[in-house]
Amino acid sequence: YVAVPDSEWIAKQKGNYGKSPHELVYEADLKWVQKLIRDGLKNPDLPSAPYDEGIEYITGQSSGDIERLEAALERMKAYPAVSIDYETNALRPQRVKDPKIYLCAIGTADDVVVFTLDHPEGWMTPQKRRQAWSLLGDFLLNSGIKVAHNLHMEHTWTNYFFGPEILRLTHWDDT
Repeated sequence: YVAVPDSEWIAKQKGNYGKSPHELVYEADLKWVQKLIRDGLKNPDLPSAPYDEGIEYITGQSSGDIERLEAALERMKAYPAVSIDYETNALRPQRVKDPKIYLCAIGTADDVVVFTLDHPEGWMTPQKRRQAWSLLGDFLLNSGIKVAHNLHMEHTWTNYFFGPEILRLTHWDDT
C-alpha cells in the first residue's frame, strides 16, 4: 500500500513559481512507485500477533512507577534509535489554553514503554508528575535518534515544553 493524495486535489494546488510543493512531492512519489514496480515488489515483514507484546504500561497510579519509568527510559537510551509518540489535547500547544501531553510512548518493534504525563488519572501527586516530566527531558537530551510519524508535531510539543535547544542538540527523524 502506498498512500498518495488525490491527483485532482494536487492539480488545484498553486505554486508561487512553477509547480507547487505538493505537485513536486506527488511526482517524486509516483517515480518511487514506478521504481518499486520495476524492481519487483517484495512482501513486507509484518509483526505477528499479539501486537501488544513487549509493551510496558506505566500509569503513575502504583507505588514504584517512577522507578519503573526511570529504568525503562534508561533502557530506551541504550537503543541507537527509538520511535516516539505524544498523545495530546491539541495539534499545537499554542492553540489551547492549557496544553497537555497525556501520554508518551517510546520504543522499538520489540520493546515499548507507554507512560502518563498530564493524564488526569496519572501521577497521583504534582511532585511525581514533575519527576516524570524531568525523566522525559533527560531521555530526550541523552538518547539516540528519536523517530516520529509527522515529526513536526513532536517537535512543536517538545519545543513548547523543553525549549528549542533540546531539538538542536539531539537527532530526530520522521517516518
